[in-house]
Amino acid sequence: MLSGVLQVHADQLNGVTEQHASVDNDIATIQESIAYLTKGLGDTRMICDWQGAELEEIKAHTGGHG
Repeated sequence: MLSGVLQVHADQLNGVTEQHASVDNDIATIQESIAYLTKGLGDTRMICDWQGAELEEIKAHTGGHG
């Protein structure tokens, strides 16, 4: 009887442990996605800065008209 109860609890604990591992995996995936998006945002910002500098240079050569 006691061994059966302990087995049920062990099975439940294993299930919780597997769910915990799955959640940890999901969190890692989300963190990777955030890192990817953050890098993409940084790249976009660099491109915008570069295009802004190009525009300012064009304006300087055209007397302020782009």
